[in-house]
Amino acid sequence: MPLSRKAVALAAGMVSVLCLPSAANAGADAQISRLRGSALVTYPPSAADEVRFTVDAYARHDRPGPFPTASWGTATLRHHFAAQNEVVWYSIKVDCLMASGGQATVTGEVVDASENGQELMHTRIGFSVADLGWRDLVGFTGGKSPYLDDSPAPRMCTAPPPFFSVREGGYSVSGAMHW
Repeated sequence: MPLSRKAVALAAGMVSVLCLPSAANAGADAQISRLRGSALVTYPPSAADEVRFTVDAYARHDRPGPFPTASWGTATLRHHFAAQNEVVWYSIKVDCLMASGGQATVTGEVVDASENGQELMHTRIGFSVADLGWRDLVGFTGGKSPYLDDSPAPRMCTAPPPFFSVREGGYSVSGAMHW
């Protein structure tokens, strides 16, 4: 039995209303920044090495300003040292995410590591991402510094600018700092 035009229009209108996000959800989402993705990074100090960063991080902004009121999520760093045929990995509990304009900075504490990575347990690692679409960039710090008088760990919410290009994979940065 064919439907009347009026019934089709009414059904289409109901479906479109049901598919819209509620105002409450839209407001809450507007306060959340996100960084998600995984990528194999070009590592010029040793081109044969494989370095992969994977991240799923979030931040909530309940007040104006660049600093989040809460951050959470996880990240992992896996580095295969080709010369030694050795893999070191770290699991990181995110303690800060700042994101704006397709760029993000993440810091977190190392909460688990491979046996050969235990020296960084409970230290902070920071990394940054530039979500550029087809060719993202990544920067990172933590562990041993090349500078003699340097502090052993980055401060919360700080990381160097992204400087290594992504060979495979990528990241998605969404949300913004809320002024």
